[in-house]
Amino acid sequence: AGEHLRFIMPLASIRAVALAAGVSKSTASLALRNHPSVAEATREQVKSVAAKLGYRVNPLVSALMTQQRMG
Repeated sequence: AGEHLRFIMPLASIRAVALAAGVSKSTASLALRNHPSVAEATREQVKSVAAKLGYRVNPLVSALMTQQRMG
């Protein structure tokens, strides 16, 4: 049954978090990583929205992005 849940309730994307929080994807990503260039209020807003949407970092996407930056 667990494998079917994915189709019923897709994982929130960073794009969805950014849109709901009213910020860019880059800002949302930086906020979720506690980057100092993002204002505290913005970080809290993004984290709150991410929690409400059930956002979780996708390790596969994260690894691919790291490879792209390194390569």
